[in-house]
Amino acid sequence: MNPVRFSLALAAHAGSVATGIDVGGLGRVGDRVTAISTSQGDIHPGAVIFATGIAPVPDVTVRHDFMKGHLIATAPVDFRLRSQINTPFGGAFQLEDGRLVSGGTLDEGDESWIVRDEVVEAIRRGVERVLPRAAGVPLTHTWCGFRPHTPDRLPIIDKIPGLANAWFTSGHYRTGILMAAATGSVLAEWIGRGSPPANVAAFSLARFDTPIA
Repeated sequence: MNPVRFSLALAAHAGSVATGIDVGGLGRVGDRVTAISTSQGDIHPGAVIFATGIAPVPDVTVRHDFMKGHLIATAPVDFRLRSQINTPFGGAFQLEDGRLVSGGTLDEGDESWIVRDEVVEAIRRGVERVLPRAAGVPLTHTWCGFRPHTPDRLPIIDKIPGLANAWFTSGHYRTGILMAAATGSVLAEWIGRGSPPANVAAFSLARFDTPIA
């Protein structure tokens, strides 16, 4: 799956999509969010879902940790893979244009945005180990990113305490884009019928008995 194309396909069904907007404070009347200030003006939502990593209200005290990971992309190769394969340093799959994408390392303790040459080289060696025909193929891209996760590695999908029309979801760790459609579906069901679906109980904020620092 090409994650950029998948995201674009989801966005095409989302109605209005806006990027590059700064969000400010919340306007509240009683237990309802009545306004959200943004750099493009105020929004007056019937329901609001915060899916930006950190909920902008003090009621939600869970803070995430972040796990760094590296990936690489090669120039197009002269063979085709029929499926994704496993390497010693994550999976490897092929894009339509013939390039190989590999990685998904778990670089615990590395909090910098620096792309580490030694990690890139390890990923490359892992690809060549299982795909000898990829040996010597130039790399076109190397990058890293951070996965938000909670201490138990389960996501948060819950209503924000004290608010009647606001929900919060985050901490999907390594499966965010894979769980996006399912997360959106259960939240839509919750908002539509006014009560939580039974299958989201494991992802509630209530499992954290004390604030997580």
